[in-house]
This record gives sequence, C-alpha cells and structure tokens, in this order.
Amino acid sequence: MKSMIEVGDLVQIKDQLECLTYEVTYIIEQRATLEAIELPLMTIAPLSCLIKEDEVKNLSS
Repeated sequence: MKSMIEVGDLVQIKDQLECLTYEVTYIIEQRATLEAIELPLMTIAPLSCLIKEDEVKNLSS
C-alpha cells in the first residue's frame, strides 16, 4: 500500500529521466510544491506522480 505523502518528505517524480530527490514544501489539494535537494530548483507536481524516497530504495533492492 502506498503511504501518504506529507510536508517534509523526500520524494522523486515517477518516470522522470533524472533521478532528482525533492523535499515536499507545501501540499494543496492534489498537488505538491517541491524543492530539489541537489539543485536550486522548485517545481509543482501532482501527488499521484510522486514516490517517497524510502519506497524508491525498496524498489531498487
């Protein structure tokens, strides 16, 4: 079962070519504002497109 995404979680965007890690900074309705960890970049993405960092590690092992 997919766990709920909350502010402060580290996530990745599904099917993104670059494997960037983002921190969730704000959630409104079904979208989240994300701040990239490795770069000075902010973006907005639908919650349905996000995968928690710990789930990404579980999938790769």
